[in-house]
Amino acid sequence: WIAFTREGNVWMRNASGDTPARQVTDLSPADVGRLVWSPDSAVIAFGHVDAVWVVNADGTGLHETSLPHGASPTSWGVAPAR
Repeated sequence: WIAFTREGNVWMRNASGDTPARQVTDLSPADVGRLVWSPDSAVIAFGHVDAVWVVNADGTGLHETSLPHGASPTSWGVAPAR
C-alpha cells in the first residue's frame, strides 16, 4: 500500500496503482500531520489536532489512540521493504 496526504486527509492506493486512490480519513479540520508506518508495515500513525491517530495499512480501523509517556510514532522509523 501507498499512503499519502491530499487536501489535509490520508489517502491510500495499492502499490501497483491499478485501483483508484481511496480517501481513508475525513477529519475536521482537514490537517493531517506526517504519516509514519509501523515497523511491520501493518499500521500508519499520524498526528491530528494534538492527538495521534492510527489506521491499518488497508485503510480500515481508523481510530484515535494514546501512546505511552515519552513515546512517539515518529520513532517507528522507515517501514521495511516488502
